[in-house]
Amino acid sequence: MAQRTVHYTFGVLLSGDMEQKDRSRFLLGSLLPDAYRLKPERELTHYTERDVGLGTVWFDFGKFREEFSSEVRSDPLYLGYYLHVLEDDLHRQVIHGAGEEKMTPKDDRELALLYRDYHILNRRFRMLYDLKDELVLPPDFETLPINRRVPLNAAGMIDDLRADLLDDLDAPLTMLPEGLTEAFVTDSLPTLKTEMAAVLRGETTLCARDFMWKRHMRYN
Repeated sequence: MAQRTVHYTFGVLLSGDMEQKDRSRFLLGSLLPDAYRLKPERELTHYTERDVGLGTVWFDFGKFREEFSSEVRSDPLYLGYYLHVLEDDLHRQVIHGAGEEKMTPKDDRELALLYRDYHILNRRFRMLYDLKDELVLPPDFETLPINRRVPLNAAGMIDDLRADLLDDLDAPLTMLPEGLTEAFVTDSLPTLKTEMAAVLRGETTLCARDFMWKRHMRYN
């Protein structure tokens, strides 16, 4: 999965022309698939699908679009959610294509090193994209249909993002190659812009199954 500040960065870059109210909803939506309370719920919030025969996994953003076809076109919060799931599919292609053996943690020690890299990148992305806290919790959030599959902890997600934006750790990366995450944002942005425009027209340019990957490690 891409880290929180990467999703937030995509949200900031994709919402530049939106009115502030719509932008706030879009930015919150761009984080919501990670707003689960229990780890097993992650597969539900990311619309995870599997091909048992092939041993593959993918995040089915198309299924989310079908479930909320009207909302994705009319409410920036749902559009942001949709693009988050797509971003995680795009991120998996980068991770697996750039050397999975190094970048996928094999044990708890390497997982801790990966999270340390995330804290380092939080500072870098905040400075590179001038990220600021623009999140607002809608007063009616808990009643929105987006909570049907999993009740989402949006308030907790807002607190987590605010903590991310305070990270000030300046050090070399350990698990992630230098420059990879920044390049991922730059390289993925055109695809996301194209798909965003298509979805708002009620169309799509992508098939989620095309992003499947093989899962064979504990932290994969």
